[in-house]
Amino acid sequence: MEPDNTYRNRTIIKYNIAGIAGNLLLSVLKIVVGLRAHSHAILLDAFNGLSDSLSSILSIVSSVLAGVR
Repeated sequence: MEPDNTYRNRTIIKYNIAGIAGNLLLSVLKIVVGLRAHSHAILLDAFNGLSDSLSSILSIVSSVLAGVR
């Protein structure tokens, strides 16, 4: 059985990857809709979703640097 921290960190990584996939999909859809509707608000919301993906990537990197293999 794995130590508790390893399981916890792998779970964090798994859910961050799912969050990245969801944020990227929503961001692409919002960019398409924002461009078609000429809406700056929707485009900015899409870029906000992309920045959420970046923070999830940083969370994964910090989990890996903390010792997850």
